[in-house]
Amino acid sequence: PGPDIVLEHADALLGAGDAHRVPALQVVEGGISRQGPLLTLQLKAADIELSLGQYDAALRRFEQLAAQSPRKERWQLRRGDVLRSAGRPQEARAAYLAAMASIESLPPYLLQMPATRDLRRRVADRLATL
Repeated sequence: PGPDIVLEHADALLGAGDAHRVPALQVVEGGISRQGPLLTLQLKAADIELSLGQYDAALRRFEQLAAQSPRKERWQLRRGDVLRSAGRPQEARAAYLAAMASIESLPPYLLQMPATRDLRRRVADRLATL
């Protein structure tokens, strides 16, 4: 099945209750093994892992996504969020600082874009709350 069917199957399992989160993750991981590390499948797997408290597994996924991406700042922000949720504030702060450094290194025309300004604000807000 294509990625849409995999996601629908996983969502149906998730809708059936907490006891079906592990099978939903298995469905998504099966889709990844058949179709490759598609972004939508990786994000769904990470969301399920987070709901299961599998923070390190989700962090590994975000690290893989960052390694494949020319722009790292969104993944660094997500990494910080996961680390904060896992009760690891110093590591979260380091991830947020890395995200801010990545943002600041962008060319001026990208820094002026609304999406970049919003991302910078979100990272600054998270740093302020640590």
